[in-house]
Amino acid sequence: MNEKIRINQGNIQGILNAPYSKSITHRALILAGFSKVGTEIKNMSTGLDVLATKNAMEQMGVIYEKYGSKYIIKNNISKEAEHIDCDSSGTTLRLMTSISAFMNLNCKLSGGKSLNIRPMKDLISTLEFMGAEINSDNYHAPIEIKGLIKPDSYDLIINGDKSSQFISSILILTSLFEDMKTKIKIREPIISKPYIDLTIAMLRKVGVSIDMTNNNIQLIGKKRFEKNTFEIPIDMSSSAFFIVAGALPGNSIIIREYNRELPQADAQIIEIVKEAGAEVIEEDNSINVKHDQLIGFEADLSNCPDLFPVLCILGVFCKGKTKLYNAPHLKYKESNRIKSMVDNLKLIDVDIEEKNDGVIIHGGFTEKESVEFESYEDHRIAMAMSILGTQLNGEIKLNNWESVKDSFPTFFDELNRLIH
Repeated sequence: MNEKIRINQGNIQGILNAPYSKSITHRALILAGFSKVGTEIKNMSTGLDVLATKNAMEQMGVIYEKYGSKYIIKNNISKEAEHIDCDSSGTTLRLMTSISAFMNLNCKLSGGKSLNIRPMKDLISTLEFMGAEINSDNYHAPIEIKGLIKPDSYDLIINGDKSSQFISSILILTSLFEDMKTKIKIREPIISKPYIDLTIAMLRKVGVSIDMTNNNIQLIGKKRFEKNTFEIPIDMSSSAFFIVAGALPGNSIIIREYNRELPQADAQIIEIVKEAGAEVIEEDNSINVKHDQLIGFEADLSNCPDLFPVLCILGVFCKGKTKLYNAPHLKYKESNRIKSMVDNLKLIDVDIEEKNDGVIIHGGFTEKESVEFESYEDHRIAMAMSILGTQLNGEIKLNNWESVKDSFPTFFDELNRLIH
């Protein structure tokens, strides 16, 4: 169903009620499920992507009991899952494929149509090298587990140029091999490395002995992870849309509860908006962003590709040339995000050049009496085009707006609350 929403125009000002980190919650749900009973998760993300991971773990017997704003593990992994519906979540698919290859014989992993374009070859090939038998659609979902991995000490080489989630998936998997030592060499180039750093930091938190030197990782597995508390910080990937909004004409925004304890790739947004000329004040755990004269900038997105859609919007309002580059894997997200943004921005005559690894934008646009932007059922495209829409005149509509529920269910509530 093609649901349309009209975007309200006005200045965005105030304090954002930011959602909690999606990427950290995915990992916390899985690690908690393999941890000792009593492990806690505080401030869990409520996006549909995260719920797909929670549902998968519950099918494997995990019981997360809710107490106020936290969940406590009442029962950890206890049974095999027969079918895991990953919905639109690439993270769920990648992480749960490895776990299923270890535990869920004859399990099928599937999801929405956008999931079927997500590359899986390097991950499946690694799992097959480790002894798994996997049926797939030419290394794409849906995926069926026909034979399980046997725990052992492995010396693995994994390509780092398609998705960091492959490495995170193998790290979590091999951490479950009790007393077994695993060595992993990541072939360069490595994209989205902060997400690998995040996985390593969270594995250390539950007692896994793990070390990364240059592109080489060594770890020793555990039968059961140590009891711990995961306190989920605000999501910088979601907050980035409002941080950019704060930098646009007439706007200012305050982000609170920013916690630097665990690495978040998209925290890079702070330095990028500074480079573009916005006024940014950081105090303790808060970020205050105000509009100032914006100038073209260059951003290497190899480590933070999810920032691409909203940085395209920032580039529209910058004087001169903006170059976003080094992220060819954007073509394999929920949509082809490079093409999605180019096609949308051309609707208002933005001077934008599509590249294999990003775009070049020359700031400026043409006002239209009415425009219908497409989300391509991609939550980050939907949010980016909505931020743009607040700055335009005329009637601005967005198609398939409900995709924002994948990561930021309250996005439009917050947007409309902050518009003045």
